Amino acid sequence: MARTLQRLTERQALYNVNIIGAPLPIADYNLSTYWTVTNGTASLINDDFFVSNRYVMKIIPSSSAPVTISTNATNGILEGDSGLNIVFTSVFKFGVNAAQTETKIYKNSEIVAGETKAHNASVWSVVRSNRMTYQYSVGTTVTAKVEVSNHGSQPIYMTMPAVVNDDAFINAPAVLASKVYMPDFYWQFDGQSVSPTYPLFRFVDICTWPISEAAQMYANWFEYETGELPYNTSRDDLRTRSALLHPDNFYLAYRNWIWQFIGSPFLRNVYDPADNAAYIADEEEYARWQARTAHFGHGAGSRKAIREAAEFVLSGTKTVVITPKFSGDPFQISVKTLVSETPDVAMDGDVSAAVLAAVESARPVGFKIVHEAVDEIIFTLDDIEQGLLDVGQLG
Repeated sequence: MARTLQRLTERQALYNVNIIGAPLPIADYNLSTYWTVTNGTASLINDDFFVSNRYVMKIIPSSSAPVTISTNATNGILEGDSGLNIVFTSVFKFGVNAAQTETKIYKNSEIVAGETKAHNASVWSVVRSNRMTYQYSVGTTVTAKVEVSNHGSQPIYMTMPAVVNDDAFINAPAVLASKVYMPDFYWQFDGQSVSPTYPLFRFVDICTWPISEAAQMYANWFEYETGELPYNTSRDDLRTRSALLHPDNFYLAYRNWIWQFIGSPFLRNVYDPADNAAYIADEEEYARWQARTAHFGHGAGSRKAIREAAEFVLSGTKTVVITPKFSGDPFQISVKTLVSETPDVAMDGDVSAAVLAAVESARPVGFKIVHEAVDEIIFTLDDIEQGLLDVGQLG
């Protein structure tokens, strides 16, 4: 993806659709949760777009005094951003000439000088903050703020807010390549620009990000060619395995593509119907197990598939006893687990919703699975599992 990544959330950034294209209706926005406006009343409008995928925030000043518009950008800035130069940008439109803005970004309660700008009436224009060098520490807050003066008590329009790493474009593959193929004077003259610096090469980054993304994906998939690995590299070394298909090496982001090879969409977890709490702690291993075994797809319906599916929600020894033709019904399968190892039961005879949910996708077509939690596993003659000695836990 483009190296200059947005640090604001979808709603802070005023998107009208989310990352997968689903609408974010104005009625579902609680604007005051994301933006604070003083000396003015703010609302979202969808009839004066600057770009089609963003709402516009309309601010009606309460008086002729300056209006401030601010947001807490802390949640989107990561610990790994420490040491980066962060800036805030946005686009504004005013109803009068000579409206003034001071745009700043700062940590905690720092007093910093922002970037000032005068604006013409009725045209969209960009505002840009000072550069803030971010240093991570517990409790640090980051605030982006614009103060508007000389607004003439006329409506103020704002859209496309962004908090980004100001220097990220430098590492874009196309920008790096341009250093080789473009004369040095392009960099020299481009670097003389201010607020922002290097506008040409920032533009190159934005225009070429699909190329950069494709190159990075290829590098991830094929980190090494076969001839680049030592001749004695073990087949257990994941560098020899496909990052597209191998169950222990594929990228989890590709699950929606990979499931076509196992015959069933991936299940992310097993959830408690009462409070939606997740029963499986290691979701990555759960996904890799599904890819490795296809027990929810082509490999479903076997005793092994049912047993391993149930084990994901159990603790301890993960004892599972499976009895086909239960109660004389050829299409009924009994699954028994120990009370002490089953998460949502309290006593002998209880039925676990977690176990039933865990084994549902492994169930043979046309069969019914019933569950019972027991205090101990009782030896039963002629039973395919409970009638075997030295197998499993008997108590």
